[in-house]
Amino acid sequence: MTTNPFKEPQVKDLERIADALVGNLKDSIVINENGDGSKSLTSSLNETQIPSLVNAVVSYYYKTSVRYNNLENRVNKLGLPPKLKDDIYIKEGKMNSTIDKYGAITNLRISCIVVGKDEDGKSHEVSLEMLFKLYDINSTIVKKPSLEGKKVQVEKLYDKKYPEISPAYIGKYKSDIVINSDNKIIKVGERTIDITNIDENAITAKFKVEYLKGYEKQGKNKEITLTAKRNSDGQMLFEYSNDSGTKITNGQFWFNSQTAGLNLGWSGTISDEDNNMLGNLYYRVFE
Repeated sequence: MTTNPFKEPQVKDLERIADALVGNLKDSIVINENGDGSKSLTSSLNETQIPSLVNAVVSYYYKTSVRYNNLENRVNKLGLPPKLKDDIYIKEGKMNSTIDKYGAITNLRISCIVVGKDEDGKSHEVSLEMLFKLYDINSTIVKKPSLEGKKVQVEKLYDKKYPEISPAYIGKYKSDIVINSDNKIIKVGERTIDITNIDENAITAKFKVEYLKGYEKQGKNKEITLTAKRNSDGQMLFEYSNDSGTKITNGQFWFNSQTAGLNLGWSGTISDEDNNMLGNLYYRVFE
């Protein structure tokens, strides 16, 4: 769908900039309504009606944009305008424009006389003119090419609704269980996920929590099977009920292709007995 560029948020900023440049110049524009819904705009200004800010912009633009490429010595031969350096201002300006019924500028002609002095202090008047036309709006017709009698090869870059999870992620992943004791980080156990099957719409894994000898009081060892199924949004979600019957819903598997890691997200109410399951970042075990 084509959007209206005049309704983009940055247009407001451009309008404010334009207002600062032209000041009350809009009061000098004569607008005539045409029978076909279009509008004709005309304006004619002398040097006393042109804001100083406009002259400053024109002076800067003229000095930086009108390039001569070391042709100053051949100005007369080539017919190039004189290179103005100082006291540059607009002596006179005229504008004629047509806006169609949809608000698009289809015709714009701007002419002006710029006055200034060259490097030798000699005064010059330079006439500048710009013409802009916009036509054949919405007239482009795209014709469907005929494939009759042609040899056609069809390639499907991707014809599935969601990315497929590669069976390459089948394997074992682990996450250490640690505690802070006497300002030391100590490993007291580990969580492991052993993914045994991956297909287009499901993941099957064995989840295990096991504490090291001497740290059994830190929590319960646990082993469960997790089956995640793809939902309508393409997420691989699973449910789990702990020993107290509390159901964990919308737990989620997702993989990191750059680190070959696994993230396991737990959603829902987690009881104290299940705090040891909350690690969600797992690294691949390569044996």
